[in-house]
Amino acid sequence: MARRSSFSERENPEGGCHSEILLSRERLSSAELLQFDRRPNAPPVWPAVLTSFLHSVSLGAAMMTWLEVCKEVVGSGGGKEDTEAQTYYGRLLAVNGVCELVTSQLVGVASDKYGRRSVQIAAQLGQVVDYLMAALCLPPSFGYLPQVQRVMAWTGLFASRGVAGLLGNYKVTLQSYTSDISGAEECPQRMSYLGAAMVVGMCMGSMVVAIVEKMQLSFRACFLTATCMNAMIIVLVFVKWRDIAPRKNFTCRETNPFVGLHVLRINQAMAITSVDKG
Repeated sequence: MARRSSFSERENPEGGCHSEILLSRERLSSAELLQFDRRPNAPPVWPAVLTSFLHSVSLGAAMMTWLEVCKEVVGSGGGKEDTEAQTYYGRLLAVNGVCELVTSQLVGVASDKYGRRSVQIAAQLGQVVDYLMAALCLPPSFGYLPQVQRVMAWTGLFASRGVAGLLGNYKVTLQSYTSDISGAEECPQRMSYLGAAMVVGMCMGSMVVAIVEKMQLSFRACFLTATCMNAMIIVLVFVKWRDIAPRKNFTCRETNPFVGLHVLRINQAMAITSVDKG
């Protein structure tokens, strides 16, 4: 099999040519290996699509109400306190984003070595911790699970957001698993199924928030719903996902979260797009 080409190669002073490790370039991906030797009894795609749907329901239900959690923690009653709540929310987002960046490369290479299931379950456990902590910061609707004190909630949310970020983005293993179990012609269509499930799930999550408001319940119900969705995904992945990709070792250099920055030298438009997406 031909060696994969590099995004970037440069001449060294000795006149030789060496390649930089870029986005794990040296390792042939599991999806590519399976295109050449695909087993006829590959797992079905519906568990991956259902995972995308359930996670999006969870995300939609929680995302719409995070600011309410922040208002409760800072004691917002309007005016200046609302600004403090927005600042606190921005800091929580920053902690989550930085922690996710730190392990962005590690999630991919770890799934190659230990399988997609284990890394996906870890990501969902991070979401369970995050949303459960947020739920405990809000007043209960029916008297169950007392509300945590504001001092503990202030630091606890930073910790839970950090844990969720460090355990990784669920999309990495979800898309990799879908590629593993799909043929070359099936993969684009199945990826579109994941996107469609995501859109429908986000809409369903918004409906959960609307129902909670209509019933005049505490927004804790939204986060408990989100927690249940992520717990269901853990069971689904454990029972229905089946790793078929060959396992591969990795080097410490491949876990560097900034290894992909070299690709931005290729085209300025790529740098602009990356900033816009961020």
